[in-house]
Amino acid sequence: MIQSFKKTFYAGKNALSGLFYGLFHERAVRQETVLFMVLGTASFFIAQGPLDYVLLLTPLFLVLIAEFLNTAIEKTLDLISNHYHPLIKRAKDMASAAVFLSLLLLCFLWAVVITKNFF
Repeated sequence: MIQSFKKTFYAGKNALSGLFYGLFHERAVRQETVLFMVLGTASFFIAQGPLDYVLLLTPLFLVLIAEFLNTAIEKTLDLISNHYHPLIKRAKDMASAAVFLSLLLLCFLWAVVITKNFF
């Protein structure tokens, strides 16, 4: 029981370490965190029910999740090799595409909710 608690504690500590690293060392993470804070605050004024909150907040979390995974992939590939390789470029481009798609989802869902609520 105590061993399980220790593992959970250290897993949480590692997760917070990753969050803080991203916030303090990665520009894209900071930019998307600001986006999260601004749009997250705006969601309180736009949402007209619980479903609206879910539709507005979920893609904000997905953008941050995608950005952290993208950053992890890029850091790992940079560690493996600092020389240009077409497969490394493809992997980085696909990770960036995941961030881009999450941003498109965010735009789409926000447009749907705003259109539904104001027009």
